[in-house]
Amino acid sequence: MVIRKSTSSGALDPNPRFGLPFSHSYYKAAYFLLEEIESRISIPLAEKPYADLLRVLAQSSLLPALFLVRHTIELMLKEVLTLKDIAKEVQKPNARKHHNFQKLWEELRLAASDDFAEEFKENGVTLSTLLERIQQFIVQLHSVDERGTTFRYPEAPEDNRLFPIDIREVRRQLDAMVDFLGELEGAYMAVIDHRNQ
Repeated sequence: MVIRKSTSSGALDPNPRFGLPFSHSYYKAAYFLLEEIESRISIPLAEKPYADLLRVLAQSSLLPALFLVRHTIELMLKEVLTLKDIAKEVQKPNARKHHNFQKLWEELRLAASDDFAEEFKENGVTLSTLLERIQQFIVQLHSVDERGTTFRYPEAPEDNRLFPIDIREVRRQLDAMVDFLGELEGAYMAVIDHRNQ
């Protein structure tokens, strides 16, 4: 396949004109791949006529799925931080052109703690408790993929990998992270909307 301009009515333009964050599309793709992997490995091997092939297909999808998981979270962190800049009326929002999860997370954690500590006291769960839960996932991902390249290339050093991977747990953590970052996104959007009224 060659990527080039097309005049076909079925051609797609990757330019984000509609305001939908890229993270949502990466999340859907990650979720689909993780679900596909899980379905391939969940049936007992004896019941599958092509068990070995299905395992190989699942294994070959694992790195792309984990890359999409990491990229989803990186983009969401950057999106929420950009909204934070807009909410605080920063004249030129920080572009944050690095892939360092820990830096992005630390910046967001501090900002959220300052801005929304009271708003997130629901059902007996405080913001600090939510931040601690999410931080465990962030720290684990960062320790495995500090530069954002471990899941990008199949030749990544083996000592940086955490295999075998529990696909259900990755999906659960991804959902929790997306939900939490979505809440922070909504909180910053509410600040922006309130200011613009």
